[in-house]
Amino acid sequence: MDKVPAHQVASPFLPCMPDLYQALRGIPRMIEDGENCLKIGQQFSAVRRAPDSACLRMTACFMAQELEARLAPDDEQKTDLAVMMKDLEALLARVG
Repeated sequence: MDKVPAHQVASPFLPCMPDLYQALRGIPRMIEDGENCLKIGQQFSAVRRAPDSACLRMTACFMAQELEARLAPDDEQKTDLAVMMKDLEALLARVG
């Protein structure tokens, strides 16, 4: 398998990283501030879902890269592939 430029690999993960860091930092602050347990539990739940979301994005990104590399689509097919991959990512997010 060919190496993929770092900016292409990292791009699917970048949107979810600030959410993950913010959620992680929020838990100790919430405990120190005496937040109610339900709110802290919701924060733990958000932290737990963030890596799953990143994994789904990574899977869709990998599939798109492999399909493009192996099929060598023309510009119209690349557009269709991008739409299909967005639909796949949305579907995986619903079942994941």
